[in-house]
Amino acid sequence: MKLERILVFAGETSLTGIATRNRFPELCIEGDDESFEEMIKIASEEQALAVLPLWNSHKGEIKRKTALEMAFDSKVKIQELWPMRIKFELIGRKHSTLKQVNKIIIVFAATPQCSKFLKKFKFEERTSTVASYKEFLSDNSFDAVLCAPGQWDKDKCVKLIDDVSNPYNFTTFILLGNIDIQKCKGRKWAPLRKHGTPKRFKITGVDMPLLIPTLTEEQQDFLEDLTNDANSINDIPRIIFIFKREASRCGILIESTLENLSLSPQENGYLPDIIVKSGLGESNKQYTDMTINLMKTEFPKFISHDFVKHIGTQTCLYACPKLNIIVHGFDHEVVEAVVRKIINKYFELIDNGLPCSGVQKKLFNKYKNEYYDKAAQFVTFTHV
Repeated sequence: MKLERILVFAGETSLTGIATRNRFPELCIEGDDESFEEMIKIASEEQALAVLPLWNSHKGEIKRKTALEMAFDSKVKIQELWPMRIKFELIGRKHSTLKQVNKIIIVFAATPQCSKFLKKFKFEERTSTVASYKEFLSDNSFDAVLCAPGQWDKDKCVKLIDDVSNPYNFTTFILLGNIDIQKCKGRKWAPLRKHGTPKRFKITGVDMPLLIPTLTEEQQDFLEDLTNDANSINDIPRIIFIFKREASRCGILIESTLENLSLSPQENGYLPDIIVKSGLGESNKQYTDMTINLMKTEFPKFISHDFVKHIGTQTCLYACPKLNIIVHGFDHEVVEAVVRKIINKYFELIDNGLPCSGVQKKLFNKYKNEYYDKAAQFVTFTHV
């Protein structure tokens, strides 16, 4: 099977391009003019792959009803998910100073990601960092531009501030396409085969009624059943995203090893309200592990807490790093209820002797009295 091309939103010098290079070094990539919708359409209908920003810790879903919806509707497969810290540098023209900055041109995604800094200035949005930088160079009405590291010309510009992003700013990127990467031939695709294969993990979707802080009996049974095939705490399938599909329903993304997670909704009585969608995709690396490693490197304060939450604009992140739990979502009450239930189940399994790491056993012993007394309500999330 011939792989025609791999498209990257806004091109290889964009933030998405930088993320793609980080994940797949030396990969030959194309594309810079296609919209989100055009790229997904190409990936679903042609011999092509597309890389898009999917979710941001301050913004939530970058574009609603696109990538995840297409995957849930079985029109395109998820090939990889990975996170990258996002930095926005404030760039001015050569010899300019911060005091001279009044009006800034930015990518639209920077508005929620740099909201604290941008309160002080006038600004206009564009579709990408590449587009905003090009316009900045040609339009003197803008005093500065927000760029990713390495995007700007040091002969023409000067860095005024190293990073104006809000704390804990990172974006999840998604590789989409209906192509078997392992069958892609040719030297130029070697980085894709090297870093994207073999496939070790699978991604499963679940469509269910909109979760509310008090979970229904069926929803609680579903969360319980996620642990059925696990031989240890680290083997348990992991919920990674909870996103809103329509007014009354939500979608859940779950990652697991290829062998784990055999949900049978008919046998367990989930249907018709809870619909399991298998085969949404497969990946080479586990998203949860990559995200926790990113936190250790870039945001050590976040990872130092036993139970932690981060609330953004129409988005949230709840985590228990020691249990490898990190869940992104659109509503903090919804996600908190789910994560509390998961943590409670993990503690129950550890208490019943399911193998776990020394760090996980130590965490259990630290909170076991509160767990025995309060069940899922024993958890207190530190807000960062």
